[in-house]
Amino acid sequence: YVERGTMAGSVSMKLADKTDDKAPYFAIVLVAGWSGRPGAVGAQA
Repeated sequence: YVERGTMAGSVSMKLADKTDDKAPYFAIVLVAGWSGRPGAVGAQA
């Protein structure tokens, strides 16, 4: 989880370590290793 990543008050942690469900208006969760994503080599259509 990354919050305000390019700002002075940025916060980053494992999503499992986040103890509440609050987030700024715009937040994103990146999940590595999604090999079945559209456009991936060997992905099924």
